[in-house]
Amino acid sequence: MDVFAKIYSKFTETIKSRSLVEPGDTVVVSLSGGSDSVALLWLMVTFAEKNAETYPARPDCTDFPARPVTVRAFHFNHMIRGAEADGDEEFCRELAEKAGVPFRAERGDVPAYAAEKGLSLETAAREMRYAALENYARELENETHSSSSVKIAVAHNREDRAETVLFNIIRGTSVDGLAGIRYVNGRIIRPLLDVSKEETYAVCERFGSSFRTDSTNLEPDCARNVLRLEVIPYVNAKTGCDLTEKLLRMSELAEADAAWLEAAAGEAFEKCAREEHGTVFVDCEGFTKLHPALKGRVAVKAISMARAGGVCPFKDGVSVSQSLVQRLSKFAEGGRSGGTIELGNGVFCLKQGKILKIGERAEKPSDKPVGPSSVPLNDVLEKALKAKKRGEFSADFSNGRLTVTGPLVTKKAVSEALKLAKNDSCYAVFDLEKLAEFAADQGGELVLRNPAAGDVFKPFGAPGKKALRRFFTDVKLPAAERKNAVVLASGSTVLHVFGVRGGDFVTVQKQTACGIIFHYGTVHAES
Repeated sequence: MDVFAKIYSKFTETIKSRSLVEPGDTVVVSLSGGSDSVALLWLMVTFAEKNAETYPARPDCTDFPARPVTVRAFHFNHMIRGAEADGDEEFCRELAEKAGVPFRAERGDVPAYAAEKGLSLETAAREMRYAALENYARELENETHSSSSVKIAVAHNREDRAETVLFNIIRGTSVDGLAGIRYVNGRIIRPLLDVSKEETYAVCERFGSSFRTDSTNLEPDCARNVLRLEVIPYVNAKTGCDLTEKLLRMSELAEADAAWLEAAAGEAFEKCAREEHGTVFVDCEGFTKLHPALKGRVAVKAISMARAGGVCPFKDGVSVSQSLVQRLSKFAEGGRSGGTIELGNGVFCLKQGKILKIGERAEKPSDKPVGPSSVPLNDVLEKALKAKKRGEFSADFSNGRLTVTGPLVTKKAVSEALKLAKNDSCYAVFDLEKLAEFAADQGGELVLRNPAAGDVFKPFGAPGKKALRRFFTDVKLPAAERKNAVVLASGSTVLHVFGVRGGDFVTVQKQTACGIIFHYGTVHAES
């Protein structure tokens, strides 16, 4: 077997064992012009042409072309090295034409972006490049309207993986960092992680292709270049070992450990959290009892699944720092109900009772006053009482922010409502008949309003009632939020402070025969 055949065999084994490419996929090769990406392009084109039998066209795609995998090339001009960068772009265009694949080139002013965002040139270039690749992939998906997917192949090689492991060790890392670069990250695939730098040169030679050398990679002016050009060669010379090989061996062991932990974290997430329409709900008690090794992963998973602005800003956990995980964990353990912390990128965490709600910022009950006129609810009670025999009742008030539902007439419904009353202060759950009697005794008026002078409140589980202003002091509710808090009251008696604490006058009990639910806020959680 010649050199190229061995390299190609290794390349295809990586694709198949790691399930990097499926029949019918479109693979966009990120082509920089360096030896790695040039080799990747030729290997991927060879793979697409030679594996028709191994990867047959899907039977439901009758018009699918003869090649089971479609290859495209994409180049991003970072506009850092002037004429040299323009030369890279032209080189890549000609290479793609020679390989017979469609080519797309885009450019972005990386120095300007780095200055605007306060990033290093390396970080800014990576962010802009991957964003452009992702946009192109989505464009291709929209064009084809096919059930097959679009993958983005990047040319990280064996040495890159070892350098990343060492770089992560220096920065301080977990077992995930010791695993190094992943073969798959969303739609990103890395088929060359088992191929060495020297082997990429052999592939280029096999196809008679030259390649471009990025001059910025030859200067020890950033951490990665220092590791590649100075640290690894120094360690090899002084110890006589192959540091790259040692790092890769550790990486493989760490990858197996990380995979097991991730699976265990997935099971833990299912027990204490759930995602609904871009909002992630986390049970604080279940979460805080997790082993630290799992708690951090569950926190990363929860943050990564949360949506803001229609997307998941922390997708795949790549931007979730350890400090952010610790902050969320601390908030779950000791944060007050009704409190909110900002996680970044438009994602917030609201604590309601014993539940964390992670997602796009939702209005808290205290964000805006109800208004100068209170919302009367006597008609609601009357209609709910009439609905006891004829089915469900529901009503929306205050621009859809107050929802009233009932009646609850089964033991299961009452039990689920009892959980809501205990765990989420945005829900007020009452014994319907006792609530109607209580309102009548207090003067016959049940209202939704803001706090008023003379209000009294009996917090859930408390031995007696107290002045509402004293309760606000006890729970350390900021003064700025007190006047805009939303309460359910009858006369001067406050039955519930939404988003802060439930009351204990006529709340639902296990023996309740008929209940009613009041929900105030913009995020609804199912029981």
